[in-house]
Order: sequence, then structure tokens, then C-alpha cells
Amino acid sequence: LDPLNGKMSCISVPRWLLLLTSICRRGADAAMPSSVAQAVPTIIDTDVGTFMDDTFALAFALELPELDIKLVVTASHDTVGRARVAAKHLSIVGADYIPIGI
Repeated sequence: LDPLNGKMSCISVPRWLLLLTSICRRGADAAMPSSVAQAVPTIIDTDVGTFMDDTFALAFALELPELDIKLVVTASHDTVGRARVAAKHLSIVGADYIPIGI
């Protein structure tokens, strides 16, 4: 959110987020049993784009083999801008096959 004009601005997902995702993945692999039960179909409802919490949560969720993410839905205020942020993130991590709802 741009504090000067109060509008959502499209941000690029930083490259360090990819590193964080990789680190999260290694930690999840170490903590996971060797065989995982069937993944749970999951819809993620997010207000990604304001604070980093949703970006981290989305990165972590994408790496969990227990979750089968079927849809990412953007919520509150500038949903189109938030959808663009989510799309950029999904594209960078190779998950652009996941649809985004507004």
C-alpha cells in the first residue's frame, strides 16, 4: 500500500523469497515422515500485498506436500492488485497453474 496516495501498488516478489521457500522446504522434508497420506485439497484466502505475513504463508503452503492447493482467492480492498501480487508469486515459484479468484 502506497502511504502517499493510499493505493495498492504492484510489487515484485523479491528473489530472497525463493531462498526462504527453499529453506522452508528443507525443514519440512526433515520433519516429514517418509510416506505422506493423500494431500488435502486446499483453497487459500489471502490479502497478500500489504504485509509480508501472507507472502510467507503462501510460500510455505506451496511447499507442503500435505496440501493440494486448488485455488488462491484474494480478499479485501484492491483485490485485482492483490491478485497480481499472488500471480507474480505463483509464477516465480513455478505454480502458475493454480487459478486465482478475485
